[in-house]
Amino acid sequence: MNYTKTFRSGLIVFILCLQNITSHGQTNSVRGIVYDKETQLPIEGVICKIYNSDKISIGYLLSNPQGIFEGSFNSYPVSMSFALIGYQEIQTKTIGNNMEIYLEPKAFEIDEILIQTPLISRDKDTLNYSITRFKSREDRHLIDVLNRLPGVEVSPSGAIKYEGKSINKFYIEGLDLMGQRYGIATKSLPIEAIFSIQIIENNQHIKTLKDIEIPDEAAVNIKLNESYQHRPFGQIEGALGFEPYLIQTKLFASKLGKKQQSLIRLQTDNTGIDIISDSEELVDLSHFFFYSPTPRTYITTPKNTDIPMEKKRYINNETYTSVFNHLYKVSEYETLRYNGIYTKDYQSQEIENQSAYFLIDQHKAFQLNENILNRAHRSKIDFTTRYENNNPKTYLSNEINTLINWSRSIKTISNRFNNTAQTTQKSYQVQNKFSTIFGSQDNKYSINSFSRWISQPEVFANEHKIMEPNTSHFAVQNIRNTHFLTKLQFHKNTALWGHTLSNGLELFFNNDQIKTDLQTSQKFSFLEQYELINRIKLLRFGAAIKPEFIYYKEKWRATLILPLRFEANIAKNQLIPQLNSKTPPFFVNPHFNTTYTLNPFFRLSLNASKTTHIGTVQNQLSGIVMTDYRNYYRATDLLEKRIAQNYNFRIDYQDLISAFFFNISLSYQPVKSNLMNHNFNSPDYQFTTTLLKDLKSSTRSLETKANKYFSILKTTLDVNLNYKQHQTDIFQQEVLFNNYSNSFRSNFTIHFKQFEWFTFNYNWGSTIFWEKNKYIKTNPLKTVNQDLKIYFFPSKNLYLNLSAEHNYIELSENLITRNYFLDLESKYKLAFVEFFLNVQNLLNQKNYSYTSFSGVNSSTMIMPIRPRTLLFGAVFSF
Repeated sequence: MNYTKTFRSGLIVFILCLQNITSHGQTNSVRGIVYDKETQLPIEGVICKIYNSDKISIGYLLSNPQGIFEGSFNSYPVSMSFALIGYQEIQTKTIGNNMEIYLEPKAFEIDEILIQTPLISRDKDTLNYSITRFKSREDRHLIDVLNRLPGVEVSPSGAIKYEGKSINKFYIEGLDLMGQRYGIATKSLPIEAIFSIQIIENNQHIKTLKDIEIPDEAAVNIKLNESYQHRPFGQIEGALGFEPYLIQTKLFASKLGKKQQSLIRLQTDNTGIDIISDSEELVDLSHFFFYSPTPRTYITTPKNTDIPMEKKRYINNETYTSVFNHLYKVSEYETLRYNGIYTKDYQSQEIENQSAYFLIDQHKAFQLNENILNRAHRSKIDFTTRYENNNPKTYLSNEINTLINWSRSIKTISNRFNNTAQTTQKSYQVQNKFSTIFGSQDNKYSINSFSRWISQPEVFANEHKIMEPNTSHFAVQNIRNTHFLTKLQFHKNTALWGHTLSNGLELFFNNDQIKTDLQTSQKFSFLEQYELINRIKLLRFGAAIKPEFIYYKEKWRATLILPLRFEANIAKNQLIPQLNSKTPPFFVNPHFNTTYTLNPFFRLSLNASKTTHIGTVQNQLSGIVMTDYRNYYRATDLLEKRIAQNYNFRIDYQDLISAFFFNISLSYQPVKSNLMNHNFNSPDYQFTTTLLKDLKSSTRSLETKANKYFSILKTTLDVNLNYKQHQTDIFQQEVLFNNYSNSFRSNFTIHFKQFEWFTFNYNWGSTIFWEKNKYIKTNPLKTVNQDLKIYFFPSKNLYLNLSAEHNYIELSENLITRNYFLDLESKYKLAFVEFFLNVQNLLNQKNYSYTSFSGVNSSTMIMPIRPRTLLFGAVFSF
């Protein structure tokens, strides 16, 4: 038979894998177009090899869908060859920037052929991943394939990173429907609807800034199959089981066109699956002006302790979520978007905790044994409206967000005394983000504004019963924190020597007020030394000048930011009629980052920054705040000045032809502060205060990752190694000492799908942790987790899955615990309905244990695992 165009493109991968080509630096350029001699149409995927005067290959190029090839090389190119299966190979010694190459078709017969599409192709800054090559028969949603794409990382919540950096946009057919809550889409979009996944490197979302400001972050764009465009599609799921009673329901519906998009999801679950994290807003660090952390809460609320295994094994929940997203394209460049979320969650967790607090002479001061039952009820309403006009000449956007959080928790502690602690926390937030950009190509002006108002009332009530003698104490802590922040930024971009010079002026005003009131019958000595009531007001205002120079060439980009910041802080204690004005600080926060593309494979990145933070209102507290049933906090009436530096060097290797991605990252982060926490532990309480004392800490880390897809074996391999050392000063029991925390983590994952009827996924992860200071050195404790999933496909419609998991945990030098888990799952598809049966924890493992260290203290925690469960249900796809 004759070779088809599909076959010609498919064998490119095999031919290029035989080449060992490396380029070093790039100064001599070539450019041209390859045509079919008969049809006169451009040809995609032609292998264009470049040779020097010694007839040694100095690089290669691939023609894009328009038939264009272009590139630069360090050595002077003398000749080129052009080859594509199905065409006659030709060579030329005429090199230039306006080449026109005509290939003559060549047909011949073969006995048998395997037709494949390229794994990954590149069109300028856009990578196209072939879904058909990476997906497996067991995959159900988009996240299943994203996890296996070389160069891409996906967190359990659905957050995406590309080459170690968070993406700045998630598009569906080029539209930003989800905003920063795209985890809902990655976990809901059926894999059958996906045509391809695109990674857009250096993604500049704002059209008027194209070729002016070129970000270092990438974006993800999801292309849908034609049969799923402009029509509703989704899934309806329902399941029942017993443990003793389980229920799982889900409605996902969407209509994703190029002018209008809608996506809704209604879901309930009490099987342990964490469905709330999918809808959490991911931090957008691509626009630092709009990033401002929300005020902290003071009372410690019971939260599930995460352990290195799937949450469905240990979370006891009853969760309800409703998510609505709609985007309407008003005109060619205008969009109006609505995002609404409602969640309600009930969770409980039992924990047996054994904490050992040491004196500095290495003898145990005391051991605290606690049996804890945490029960929490949390609700959230979150609604956002966003208008955007993104045309090539001007840009305008405005986003209004309203958020209400409400939570109530009960914590019961049983030990030598009994405690019942109840916490109620609420949060009301209104926030607005505005941005506009206008001007000529050489002079761009922008105005940004950000305003946020938050009210956070907290109530904590604790009843403390001592068994011997039979006495009881009570404590009630009331806190109300009100926060208002507004910022205004003026920005100008000017062309300078073919690059971009940016000058910005930022004005800001912050008003924080906190009121605390502690009523307690406890008679600890420190409670008599300080006020139990606080009325603090902190005003902060100032300005910042932010000059920024962006140098951008085809292979090298660098950004230098030298912001000069002025800040004034006025603190007022409303119970003491005096005004405390802080010295207005001036400081510079330089940021520098550069990226150099060494050749088509290697890229080097260097980032360096210095950031100065000034403490918030909680540092102004002059009295006591009770944060938990046995924890008390008292701040120093001084503003903290915290200087953090960050240095990071990274090497990325990217070979699209063989689908091999590799990177290594080295970072160093020293921190200095003028305030230090002083901890004092006793069997009855823990007291923490801040002291005016220099604190130094630093973090060093080395991380390497490798991703490889083996075409012949249809196997994906991921390897991740990470070493981290955190050094800090600790002040405990009246003694100051320096502590080193060390951890080494390794992870190995292999996904094998060579056969149509059989697939397996194996994951091996290990963590080694130890601490060291001049008083104590812990033995390295190792944790190993192994997870094996085997999938069988006896027929086209039948799916069987066997999952096995093994945990090896060292609790101490001579104490080891092991867990073994076995799960079974089967699915049968009948037309548009898929029936499934799940049996989890067949071996009925009971507990999970682990040990952690903090300075000279240690803690061993034991928590129950969900018992054996059985779940039967069906999924209807439309």
